[in-house]
Amino acid sequence: MMQLAAKAEFKLEGATIWWEPKALKEAEELFKVHGDSARKFLRLMYEDTQEHLKKLGLKTVRVARGFNGKVGNLISTVEKPLSQVKLELQPMSSFSSNVYTAKDFATPIGAGDRAIFFAEIPVDRILSTPVTGFGCMAEEEFVVIGSRKITEKVLTSTIKKWKPGDAVIDWPTIFPKFDDDMAKAIYEATK
Repeated sequence: MMQLAAKAEFKLEGATIWWEPKALKEAEELFKVHGDSARKFLRLMYEDTQEHLKKLGLKTVRVARGFNGKVGNLISTVEKPLSQVKLELQPMSSFSSNVYTAKDFATPIGAGDRAIFFAEIPVDRILSTPVTGFGCMAEEEFVVIGSRKITEKVLTSTIKKWKPGDAVIDWPTIFPKFDDDMAKAIYEATK
């Protein structure tokens, strides 16, 4: 229901809600009853967050998001570690200011590829931080408001799911000193 409230409150026509039909129906029923209160709650959280970020003097925040799923042919290599992709966000989507946290969410489970998305987000797109509302302090989380457009372009580093017989390609292979090289590549690509 809160995703529906965010979509309505922030006029996010481009945000995607990819839930099972039963769950969406239940959320819509709750929204009919509690939608106005949920929207007001989100608006107040947003205003508090904006005031907090303004006091810090921030204009943008560099964040990352881990992903496990289908990414098509955009597999990273040592020669091309980052690619630009279109990303569809929900009305509220979690990102982290810590690339290692994002990497942990790009877990090698299921049939999907692993990806880390990188973006520089204007602070007016930040709904909350762990200090101002939704968010996990240990994950250095920023909750980002979805797009008013259909998709947005972000940078990604992607690794195919490993199968027996595949050569092992992982982030330390693509970025030999993962911490230094990844941070430098993200900074250069997003500045």
